Amino acid sequence: MRVAGPEGETVLISVSRLPGASTPDVVARVRAAVTETAASFPSSVTVTPVYDQAALVDEAMRSVRDAILLGIALCVR
Repeated sequence: MRVAGPEGETVLISVSRLPGASTPDVVARVRAAVTETAASFPSSVTVTPVYDQAALVDEAMRSVRDAILLGIALCVR
């Protein structure tokens, strides 16, 4: 996450999940916390996500699901 001020000041915030935690859940909770916190920032301060692993994890889960369904379809025939 990148937080930038009007004079070009920038703060980068890195969030890591604990082992066993769900990446999509962590991302959702971080987004909620950022939205709540950013409401108190001056309007000239911007908050920009830099890298979001949730989309990568969701796509990987869809690929595994599709492979399982394809395997089932091939076995049934």
